[in-house]
Parts: sequence; structure tokens; C-alpha cells
Amino acid sequence: MKPVKNKFHCVACRRPKMIFSTRQEALRFLRYNADDIERQTGRRPVRAYYCYCCGGWHITSHRHSHDMKDLSKRFGRERAEEIRTVISETIGLKVSVSRGIQRLLKDLSHDLGYEQINAAKCKAQIDSLCALFDAVISAELETRGTINPLFQRFQALCDLYLHKLPTALADSAA
Repeated sequence: MKPVKNKFHCVACRRPKMIFSTRQEALRFLRYNADDIERQTGRRPVRAYYCYCCGGWHITSHRHSHDMKDLSKRFGRERAEEIRTVISETIGLKVSVSRGIQRLLKDLSHDLGYEQINAAKCKAQIDSLCALFDAVISAELETRGTINPLFQRFQALCDLYLHKLPTALADSAA
């Protein structure tokens, strides 16, 4: 059963999180409580990580981290730098990947909501999101259950862009 006494609002995570004083304490908690947490939430915590913002250890259901050390270990230094660059340029390093993608999708949706769209700006946003989805999916930084709905929303926005593109091009040519 998940204890509620050590819930703490982590500024970096932007939500209440369990905080542990040591890595061993967090891993011990995982070992004995992962099944219960999965039954309650549908997500299974799989690793512990240190949060520099609050100075404690948290647990997460994300299998991999987007920090340079983890990416280098998995992909080698060169590919890790590419992935890290894409993530840092598009969403920053202080926000979770899924929240960053949600924000970018919201921005694109907003720009596509106008009757006359700025085709160049929307194309740049779509290109940026394509590179981000490629990096996130290839590095498995998010679970399929998290990334699939975001990618479906992205596909719908791309369809809307393609639908509005002929009008935008005709207006810019006139």
C-alpha cells in the first residue's frame, strides 16, 4: 500500500511526489510496493531517480531517463548528444517530456485555429515535433500508453494543417 505521509509537492515535477532520503530507501519501497501501486494506478514504478530541485529521491514508471549519462550509456555519446539536443531545444530540460510535447501540441493547435494560418510557422512547429517524436520514441523516453495519444493528436493536427495549407498558400500568393 502506498504511504501518504511522505507526499511532498515537488516544484520540478509540478505535482505531489513521494520523497525518499536515499536511493536504497526508494529501491526498497519499489521492491515491496510496485505491485500494489500498479493495481491502484495502472502504472508500475520501475526505477528511482535523484531530483536536484527538491534534493530527494523519487520513483517513476518511466523506464529511461533523458539525462546525458543514461542516454550515453544506451546509445553512445554521439547519438546521445543528438537526442539531448533535440529535447533541450524543443521542450527544455526542466520539464517532463510528455508535458513539453503537450505544450507544443497546444501551441500548434492554437496557431491552426485561425481562419488564415501562417503556413511557414506551422510547418516549422510540425518539423520540430517530428524530430522530437523521433527522439522520444527511438530512445523510449515515454511509455507507449503516454506517447500514443500525443502522437494521435499530432497526426490530427497535421491533417488539419494539410487541409488549411492550400488556402494559406493561395492567400500568400495573392
